[in-house]
Amino acid sequence: MTLHLAARHASWVGLAAVAPATWWWVGLLVGDSGTDAIIRPVDISNGTAAAIGATSTAIVLASLVVVLRGRSLHLVPGAPVMALATCAAAAGYVGLAYRAATTRVDGANIGGALLLYAGAAVVPGLLAVAFFSTVRNSRQR
Repeated sequence: MTLHLAARHASWVGLAAVAPATWWWVGLLVGDSGTDAIIRPVDISNGTAAAIGATSTAIVLASLVVVLRGRSLHLVPGAPVMALATCAAAAGYVGLAYRAATTRVDGANIGGALLLYAGAAVVPGLLAVAFFSTVRNSRQR
């Protein structure tokens, strides 16, 4: 398999792993301290959450290395990498918003609600930027 093809596959696999990796890392930073949540989280053990998070993080880092290596060798054009980065930002936002919405707090989870409401504009906006930058780049060739 060529590096170009490996970078293409690594980019999709890495993109799929961004949201769970973000979800896990934010969970390590925040933790649960209350009884109320906006969205009821999936019941999984701490060990399963750690396995999901660590595996997702490793996948994201390995994908990043492959894509950047392909970019440094000029096997991967810059525009798709920028579109991929924009999609990764959207996926990271989804992981962050899900973790904030499922975090148990005492009282109102204002931060989780704000992230969910803002996500209705942020995620489609980031995806639109990625789409239109790709379309624009394909027309310039």
